[in-house]
Order: sequence, then C-alpha cells, then structure tokens
Amino acid sequence: MATQKVTPAHQWGEIAPRLGQALGSDAELLRQEFKAGALQGWITDNAAMLTRVEGSELVLVALEGEGLSQLLPHVIHNARLAGMKTMRAHTKRRGLLRLAQRIEPRIKQREIVLEMEL
Repeated sequence: MATQKVTPAHQWGEIAPRLGQALGSDAELLRQEFKAGALQGWITDNAAMLTRVEGSELVLVALEGEGLSQLLPHVIHNARLAGMKTMRAHTKRRGLLRLAQRIEPRIKQREIVLEMEL
C-alpha cells in the first residue's frame, strides 16, 4: 500500500462522518472540543483520527478506518517534531496493541481498565 497523504480536518463535518463508531456516546462532547480547538482532526484516504495535546503527550482520541501502518509512523514523526515526549491511546480493540507493535515495537501497554455497569 502506498503512503497516504495526511491532511488536517478544519470542519467537524469533514471528519465526523469518517469517525463513525469511534466517536461513540462521546460524539457531542468531542464535537464541542473540536470546535473549541482542543482537538485536532486528521484525514487520509482510508482513515480519520482525532488527537489532543496534553502537556508533552499526544493523545489519540479517536481513530477509524484502515491504513494504520501508514498513518502511525506519520503521527509518531510529527509528534516528535512538535516536541511531544509520549503518545497514548485508549482502545476497546484487543488486537490493536499487537498491530501497533508490528508497526512500532516500542509501543507497550501502560494500563488496564476494569469496568462494570451497576
């Protein structure tokens, strides 16, 4: 697969339809944060992503689509250029850690979250 061009999303309407399930029940909150400038949107031919900067850490907030093997190195490279020291993402996809480690072996699991409805 050829390298994908990554472009910033300037309008919520550009990125929200591409994120679909990744927005989940937080869609309205994420829309407000994006419009306030707290989230950045990124689009490729096959994927879309929301990011947020927290201090010197880049947070991958939402990701949907295919082509992680092209997108993740781009994200890592640009995060380094921007002076980020760490990067984190929360996911419900169990296999994403293994997939991400094939792309970048230094990626590790930092926490385990346990939850139950009461």
